Amino acid sequence: EILFSKGRADISAEGKKTLTILAGSLQKVLPCYTESGRDERGADCEDTPHRIEALFIEGHTDSDPIAPGANFKDNWELSTARATETYRALVSAQAGLESLSSAIGQKSQPILSVAGYSDRRPVVEGEDEAAKSTNRRIDLRLIMVSPRPDAIADIDGQIASPP
Repeated sequence: EILFSKGRADISAEGKKTLTILAGSLQKVLPCYTESGRDERGADCEDTPHRIEALFIEGHTDSDPIAPGANFKDNWELSTARATETYRALVSAQAGLESLSSAIGQKSQPILSVAGYSDRRPVVEGEDEAAKSTNRRIDLRLIMVSPRPDAIADIDGQIASPP
């Protein structure tokens, strides 16, 4: 309800303020967990082996069908448009977010991505307005880089024989 009106993908004024605050927080934290950000921040980052592979901005809708004459064919389009608009608002507020990248194989890839899930991943079951309102949302899903095999062996060793 803070970001979007029902059936819409344009971000409300209150939503823009909220996303500006979120973008500032992400810009403070995310660089320390990405290859490109660590290169720029260096000493500002704690030494950690943890890295972010991707941050998905995920749009979700309720199960109500799109009204005839609406700007969207269906809830898939609406959820994807909401995720895309959220992405645009975040990088507009903090341009540095768009340049954050993670090394995947031999290639550097941007970490920010969008996905639309329509009503396929409800967090609350039910057809009442409270449930539907909860299911209309944007999620941020962090995908962490998998540890290298030698790091897994080190972790296993620490678990088997704690200090």
